[in-house]
Amino acid sequence: MLSDVLPKKKWARPLEWSYRELIDGRLYPCKNGFNGEDLPKDLPPSSTVYGHYNHWRKAGTIEKRMNRLHGQGGLD
Repeated sequence: MLSDVLPKKKWARPLEWSYRELIDGRLYPCKNGFNGEDLPKDLPPSSTVYGHYNHWRKAGTIEKRMNRLHGQGGLD
């Protein structure tokens, strides 16, 4: 489950979007090759996606997960 591997942070408000939707919002521009500020309406706003991604990056979560995947041979 995504919530088990992402850092816990007490946000000012409860999450309106699932972790899956936030990650999809971060990956969508990479897949489709365009600016991340033009996300489709069914994904979270770009400011929300960036805010969560930035928190995960600063907490080292992304690097830890990538190192774990590399150690398991998941990205060979």
